[in-house]
Amino acid sequence: MDITAETAADLLARLCAEGHGLPARRDGTVVDLGGSGLRIAVDAPDLQENGLVAQVPIGVGHPRWGEVFAWDQAVGIGGQDRHPVADALDGWMHNVLPVFAAMALPGGDLAERA
Repeated sequence: MDITAETAADLLARLCAEGHGLPARRDGTVVDLGGSGLRIAVDAPDLQENGLVAQVPIGVGHPRWGEVFAWDQAVGIGGQDRHPVADALDGWMHNVLPVFAAMALPGGDLAERA
């Protein structure tokens, strides 16, 4: 199954909205987190040949930084019931996004994890 940047961004938007109640809206490969100013850009995931490991380039932007995104790479390992891209995005949401949420979404459940 090929997962495009748009598909990954859609999954990330759903994780933000359904998992954390954030006002997430996807526009192409960028997820806008409503009034917080945070924008998350996703590039095409890179699946290893075995299909079990995925690397997902992911960046966070905020109006205070201009048009610059702070880029990172989320890595996920698939299992019997979970695609590696889903694992990568979920791990990134719970381990990296909280640092940015502490700045832009104080008082939210993600900010408490930072």
